[in-house]
Amino acid sequence: MEDKFLWLEEVEGLDSLSWVEQQNKISLEHFKASDIFSSAYDKTLSILQNPKKITLPVVINGEIHNLWTDEQHLRGLWRKCSLASYLAKTPEWQTVLDMDLLAQVEIKNWVLKSLQYHVVLSPNKQRMMVALSDGGKDATVWREFCLETNSFLTDGFSSWEAKSYVEWLDDDTLLISTKFGEDSVTASGYARTVRTWKRGDKLEQAETVFTIDKSHMHADAHDIGRGKDRAILFVDTKDFFNSKHSLYIDGVLYSIDLPDGTFCKGKTGDQITFYTAKDIEVSGHQIKSGSLFSISFSEVIQGKIVNIHPMFTPSSVEFIDQHGQHAIDNGFIVSGMNNIAGIAYRYEWNKESWIQSAIELPATGSVNILTADGKDIFINYEDFLTPQSLYYYNSESSKLGIIDTLSPYFDSEKYKVKQCHATSSDGMRIPYFLISGKNIKYDGMNPTIVNGYGGFNISKVPAYLRTMGPLWLDQGGVYVVANIRGGGEFGPAWHQAALKENRQLAFDDFIAVNEDLISSAVTSPDHLGIIGGSNGGLLTSAVLTQRPELFNAVCIAVPLIDMLRFHKLLAGHSWIAEYGNPDIAEEREYIAKYSPYQNVGKDKKYPKVFLMTSTKDDRVHPGHARKMAAKMLDMGHELYYYENIEGGHGGSANSLQRAQWVALEMSYFRERLFKIS
Repeated sequence: MEDKFLWLEEVEGLDSLSWVEQQNKISLEHFKASDIFSSAYDKTLSILQNPKKITLPVVINGEIHNLWTDEQHLRGLWRKCSLASYLAKTPEWQTVLDMDLLAQVEIKNWVLKSLQYHVVLSPNKQRMMVALSDGGKDATVWREFCLETNSFLTDGFSSWEAKSYVEWLDDDTLLISTKFGEDSVTASGYARTVRTWKRGDKLEQAETVFTIDKSHMHADAHDIGRGKDRAILFVDTKDFFNSKHSLYIDGVLYSIDLPDGTFCKGKTGDQITFYTAKDIEVSGHQIKSGSLFSISFSEVIQGKIVNIHPMFTPSSVEFIDQHGQHAIDNGFIVSGMNNIAGIAYRYEWNKESWIQSAIELPATGSVNILTADGKDIFINYEDFLTPQSLYYYNSESSKLGIIDTLSPYFDSEKYKVKQCHATSSDGMRIPYFLISGKNIKYDGMNPTIVNGYGGFNISKVPAYLRTMGPLWLDQGGVYVVANIRGGGEFGPAWHQAALKENRQLAFDDFIAVNEDLISSAVTSPDHLGIIGGSNGGLLTSAVLTQRPELFNAVCIAVPLIDMLRFHKLLAGHSWIAEYGNPDIAEEREYIAKYSPYQNVGKDKKYPKVFLMTSTKDDRVHPGHARKMAAKMLDMGHELYYYENIEGGHGGSANSLQRAQWVALEMSYFRERLFKIS
């Protein structure tokens, strides 16, 4: 049957944008008329632009770098100071790049991508490649920046806009993965080649040195060591969960012969570390899923892996973050979780084996290693009721100390955090965090928001409720975070339990949490709402179509919704390993059973939902949200719809847009859950 709302997938289509403008006007006029919106907007903006917020560091070239935003610097002021002055709490900031000024001069809505992951330092440490995004899109322009003059080089490397990766091969040569025409990208829209781009040459002259199959996800190159340990790794990422690695040395590729599901994490000295998301066997060694181990560089080069050096082996509740390994002098810093509470370990190489030592941090929240360079490591700690604390760890002295603590945005003494469990459809116990007033009454009347995700091995960890605290808890609300399967809270198996044909388990887990809140009289359907973004938007829209009677509010942000066409839109093809392939009859059958767009019904009664997305989201197509909204309206259902014209997959490009986004969410939930309509 022809989809009459297919035209809404056209991002640049005039009809689509006209429809979006009409829906935006309706929603904005409705919510902006409320005092709740104005109060929430002002409070959120004051938090985002707080001049006393923690200056989060990134160590680059031995100096502290930071992207600072405030009322005068909406896009951010990139600045730096010496490590010594930063640690002494007397930083002498020097401007590196004023993003607002750059945007004004170049008449572009430039957004600086992460300093930690999108600023690539040259071997001589005098130049950097910097990724700039127009409006927050995933697609970026890479430009060469000089640290000595704090300016872009007029004759330096400068790429065209695309979803790209770069790495320095040497001071005058880049390794670049970008789009060179349709045949140069994979079915997911990412680069399938790595090319050498020499200084002075046009990008079109870059020579191909590595190519992957078009059906794979992407190809890229990066330095897995640091300083004298530098080593270039080429990665053929087949999908999110399988990749093959090769070392690139003097123009020669050396394939690393390890099973799929094994990921190279870094290099220090002669040791290369790997993480495995599957149970594997390597040269007779049995390695458990979720483990971290190392192999000597020389054995990898020779293609004769003999010795496996264990680092971390998971238990039933303790796991490390697949992306939480950071190289330091003579070792690594690793973060993870024990029963969804943050942990951090240091690993030192003693020429024969790894020595593990715990870094003693508070044991109830989340741990995030912000940046690590040599002996200098900065770690962030927070939990639901405890503001961020920034720790500095020195690997030479093994001393840990607090550098700064964020002042609270609400009185946490009035609230408590309780870890509860619900029983899912197959009997599995599903944990969730319940944050409420200490004197909560179990009378079924508490306005409650439940947040969930459940996909891509991404964990929902305790994070300070900087806006949810003052805007929701202080108003008498209850907040819940569900740790459902599909996430990474309990290692790879927790994630893999909800893949493909088992996706319904993630939805069942989330339903079970909401049912448990109702049966325990925390709340009732009239006062219960759910929220989720991206894959979490799929979660909330699927649960909406399956169990609409459970909720009175459903907020669906930057979502996947049409699951029979997700693989045809933008980066959607790259998620087939997570959801399955709708072009295969057997897989289409189980996807069709839960796909929200196909399962929304005219004769069903739904709460008045709120769909939110971004025009410049080039990861999850805004057509998902548009089509769902148009179809529901056509069926006679009432809803709210808002599409920010900028913002990319994050939904907003600056603090003003973010404040409006949050104010809309809070106005919606206050209207629906505090006042029965």
